[in-house]
Amino acid sequence: MNAEVMHRLMVVDDSNVIRRRIERAHDLPGIEFVGAARNGVEALEMHARLKPTLVTMDLTMPEMDGAECVEKLVARDPELRILVISALADKLAAVGARRQVLCVTHLPQIAARARHHVRVVKSVRVGRTRAGVTVLTGAERVEEWARAVARVPVRRIGTGDPAAPPRDGEVMVGGVEAVKDFGPLRLGLVAILDADQAARRPGLAAREHALATWMEAAAWARSSGRVIVQTRHPGDPAVQSLVSGNPHRFHRSELPRRADAGFPAGWPVFRVTGDDRLAEELAALEPRTLLSSSGEGQTVCLLALEPGAVPAFGRAARASIAGAEA
Repeated sequence: MNAEVMHRLMVVDDSNVIRRRIERAHDLPGIEFVGAARNGVEALEMHARLKPTLVTMDLTMPEMDGAECVEKLVARDPELRILVISALADKLAAVGARRQVLCVTHLPQIAARARHHVRVVKSVRVGRTRAGVTVLTGAERVEEWARAVARVPVRRIGTGDPAAPPRDGEVMVGGVEAVKDFGPLRLGLVAILDADQAARRPGLAAREHALATWMEAAAWARSSGRVIVQTRHPGDPAVQSLVSGNPHRFHRSELPRRADAGFPAGWPVFRVTGDDRLAEELAALEPRTLLSSSGEGQTVCLLALEPGAVPAFGRAARASIAGAEA
């Protein structure tokens, strides 16, 4: 092999047109074209014989598809570099479930299936081409998808930006901070994306706050408008409450969860600040739940009390205050 060759390239694709196109473009510095296969079975045989270090792989092929071939090739040669070439989102997602897939695409229906997104911007400065890479999260990802499909301007409300309702003839993208009580805006479409994220947020009331935000956003749609929800769990009580416009089902589902967490529905919860004896004094009231945290000479307690124990708690609090002032 030529000392300047860095990779030996094998093309795997059942399309004669695609194979020839890649073959004609193989004169890249550091790459030697060694062969082309029409399906996964041929690719495995050629890999054993030709020892390529770089493979371009189609996913939809007869006899053995690209997803299965990738698994077999990687098991045989973990150092092999494979470039998957496909416009089929489901196929790419199937490979990505088991392997790391870097996908370069301008198609939003493919980008939407990815777990992570980056924006690559090229610029020319002083005769040199430079590439900048930015990791996209949250509303930034949605903004990129919207710009790829919308025929109207797209505006994103970022953290710290003043909230404002969508204007006529535009798409507005934003997170929780963008949802305010603007009243009925008579929008044609309101989309609530990645609703499942609410279940992953910390905090006992996180899901309840999410549902309240969803309902406020859904109220922006006009009577003939549409509200769509993206979720992998359509039977989730929070999603069903949004669809029905009635939170009762969600509240019923929350009763056992909150009780298991030590904060039953209907039981008052108090936050109390005091000295290092505070937790011991509050424990004498036999609360359902008592959480305490101390630091810098101060103790903060969170306690849940049975409703009938509130008068005793009030008397103890007043006695403690009177003793501190004496």
